[in-house]
Amino acid sequence: MDTTETTGSPDQDGDFDDEQVCFQAPYQFTTRDGVMASTGLLPDCPSPISPTDGPCVDRQDSVLVSYDSVTMTGDFRLVVVIPAGEPGDPRMN
Repeated sequence: MDTTETTGSPDQDGDFDDEQVCFQAPYQFTTRDGVMASTGLLPDCPSPISPTDGPCVDRQDSVLVSYDSVTMTGDFRLVVVIPAGEPGDPRMN
């Protein structure tokens, strides 16, 4: 895991900033592949983000929280933006 990364877009090196979020909603949204669906991988949010954007992954506010170099494991927080007034994925905690 590249612990020098703190935020930003995916760079395909296999660590936390490359993680994807599968989302399901009772409405259609644009998936990472650019198709309309009610279940799919979320795209990255535009910058700046507006209240009508989403659902999408806010890469600028997603962070590596901790990393253990002995076990080579870490915790990270991916921030998901859901449009104002829309429900979230019922499976998200």
